[in-house]
Formats: sequence, structure tokens, C-alpha cells
Amino acid sequence: ALSTTQLTALSLAQIGALSGTAISGLTSAEFAALTTAQFQSLSATGITGLSATQISSLTTVQINLLSGAEISGLTAAQVAALAPTQVAALTPSQVGLLSATGVAGLTSAQFAELSSTQFAALTPYEVAALSTTQVGYLSTTQVAALSVDQLYGLQRLQIRSLSLSQLAALSTTQVSSLSGSQVSSFNATELQNLSLPQLDALSPEQVAAFTAMQLGTLTATQFASLKPTQFTEISTTTISYLSTTTIGMLSTTDIEAMDGTQLSALTDVQLAAMSPAQIQALIDALV
Repeated sequence: ALSTTQLTALSLAQIGALSGTAISGLTSAEFAALTTAQFQSLSATGITGLSATQISSLTTVQINLLSGAEISGLTAAQVAALAPTQVAALTPSQVGLLSATGVAGLTSAQFAELSSTQFAALTPYEVAALSTTQVGYLSTTQVAALSVDQLYGLQRLQIRSLSLSQLAALSTTQVSSLSGSQVSSFNATELQNLSLPQLDALSPEQVAAFTAMQLGTLTATQFASLKPTQFTEISTTTISYLSTTTIGMLSTTDIEAMDGTQLSALTDVQLAAMSPAQIQALIDALV
């Protein structure tokens, strides 16, 4: 094995020619002894083959020097081995180059260390790669900072894993940008804790994405806050499955805003549950 003195005496070409096996045998002291130019000459294959212990021994300057190929080649174990100070040394561009495998290694302490600029660099692809446990690591500040593109990356299970404090951190703009598939992923507890401004931000298409069961979990106050225009896109199938309790919460204005196809989807059981005022609104709507 080369001594530290011999290693530092190698030319850049010689450093670049070191095999992955040779690089994997370097000690922390030897890595620390490398000049910036020598470190940058190490092969990407050699860097991505480093052990978690070796990765954790790299200086913040060396972390900052890792190339795109080296960053994207890091495994979950290697990423998890990074100290918070090393994570802080990553440039936003480097953060955005982590692979799905690498992202899976991010720990709670590392998420806490990410600056707002680094966090903003996470791609929708990287956000989609987060486990539900990792989603739980996100602070309310980070959730509130999620861009429309990043939100697009959230999958159904990730949506359902949001804590109530994280859910409350979503702005009306963020809520209004969610897809129908994402909206339909909300569980009962999440739905019941949506604020009235968040509900008001939902488009008719988003409300239409709710299942009959989801609509039925809304509190009376939440349901009453929905605008008649938000009901216009609800499918006839969803309407036919609304519980009699939910039917009872429809305002006369809601009923009058529904079209003939929606109204004709009401079942005999649902009609029987309507109040006289609702029946009158139904008649007025059909006339």
C-alpha cells in the first residue's frame, strides 16, 4: 500500500489511473492529504465504490467537489453516512442530482440540515422517491416551501402520510395545485382537518375527484363552506353513492347548481332523506 507521502507525490494522471480497489483502500488520513486537484482526478467509479466510513471521512471541501456522476452514483448507505455538515456542503445542483436510490438514504438529521436553497433543488423525481417515513421528516417550513413541481412528485401513500401539522402548512396555492389523484388520496382525518380556506381553494375538478366516502367524512361546517360551483363537476356515480347524511347537508343553493344529469342520479333513498326545502329546490332546478 502507498504511504501518505507516496500518494501525495503521484501526478494527476497517476491518481486518475488508480483502480477502484486501490481507492477503496485509502484511509481517512490519505483522503485528507490529497490536494483538490488530486481529489478531482479520482475516477467516478472509485468514488462511488467508497465505503460509508470513507464517505463520512471526506472533508466538506471534497464533498463540494464531487461531480454529477459521482453524486448520482451514491448509494442509500453512502448518503446516510454523510454528516449534517457534509450535507450542508452540497451545492443545490448536487442535491438535485441525487438518484432515487441515494435519496432513500437521507436521514431526519440531514433533512433538518438542508438549506431552503438546497431543499428547493429537490426534483419531483426525488420527492417521489421519498419514503413515507422520510416525508414525516419534512418540517412544516419545508412543506410550505414545496413548489408546484415538487408537489407534483408526491404519490398517494406520501399524501396519506402527511401529519396534520404538515397538512396545515400547505398554502391555498399549493392545495389548488394538487392533482385529482392526489386529492382523492386524503384520508378521513386529513380531510376533516382541511381548513376552510384550503377547501375553498379546491377547484370543481378537484372536488369531483373526491369519492362519496370522502365527501361524507367532511364535517357539517366544512361541507357548508363548499361553494355551489364546486359541486358542478361531481360525477353521477359519486352522487348516487352519497350517504343520506351527506345528502342532508346539501344546501338548496347546492342543489340548484346541479345539472339535470346529476339530479337524476339521486336514488329513491336519497330523495326520501331530503327535507321539504331541498325537494322544492330540486323541483325548481328541474323546471
